[in-house]
Amino acid sequence: MLEASTSYQRAYSRVSSSGMIVPTLFGDCSAVHDVWAETAQDAFVDITALLHRDSEVDYMIGIDLEFAIPDGVVSLGREPPSANVHYEELCKTVNGGNLVQVGFAAADANFNVLGVWQFNLQFQSAWRAPWHAGVAFLRDEAKLNLEEHASHGIPAAQFIDWLASSAMIRNPKITWISFMGYPDFGFLIRLLTRQEALPVDRVQFLNLFWELFPRSFDVRVFTKLGRCRKEVIHGGLATVCKTLQVERVGDAHHAGSDALLAVRCFHKMMTDSSDFVTQIPSPVKTHITDLWVPN
Repeated sequence: MLEASTSYQRAYSRVSSSGMIVPTLFGDCSAVHDVWAETAQDAFVDITALLHRDSEVDYMIGIDLEFAIPDGVVSLGREPPSANVHYEELCKTVNGGNLVQVGFAAADANFNVLGVWQFNLQFQSAWRAPWHAGVAFLRDEAKLNLEEHASHGIPAAQFIDWLASSAMIRNPKITWISFMGYPDFGFLIRLLTRQEALPVDRVQFLNLFWELFPRSFDVRVFTKLGRCRKEVIHGGLATVCKTLQVERVGDAHHAGSDALLAVRCFHKMMTDSSDFVTQIPSPVKTHITDLWVPN
């Protein structure tokens, strides 16, 4: 059980004259807090204290993961032709893969950012073949310090234990916001269920997803598939941000920064168009359903 700490009060809020913890204004808590093994438990304490502060409040949590896929796995290079093939590709990515970074960006229902955490997990480049393209990308493009990940990273088993005992899992008051987040949730589901591999059956996986993450939206559903929007935006997160004129905080391909961008892009779509707000469906079962269940 995670106990409350005072670091949440210091870093992610202000205290009113009555002593009540009050969230700071949008942007005040947008700095990405790097979390390593020595500070990981305190970070989860802070997140749990935030989510337990008011049982009547709904929260949004942006999520993004950086990971290393197994040796020998090659992407299709195109959209999978069916939901089942899409899921098969996900299993190839997740089964035997390793988490490297996990980003969470918490906001209230009015998009006031309450805190951004970037958890750096234990990973050694020696766990992959020397020519592994994913490791080269993390080192050379994302500019991750893989030596520090090896020496000070959070062990994945310890990270998932803290995540499981936090207030984030199976919480119907949280709406998860991702960008093409199916591998992100795939990794977390595999680890949360303490399995070496995802379920063979796609429907069984979807049921686990809905149980662990009851409410979610994926920005890509709205931008690329054109749901609730008149204009389709082709491309990745950087292209979507440029089109929507959303400013990045932090570095590209870093999990904390990308998690915050997902929340801000979602916010921008809501404020840019009244049609978006009126047409947006209930967040229950929209994320992976829209991506993987044929229409």
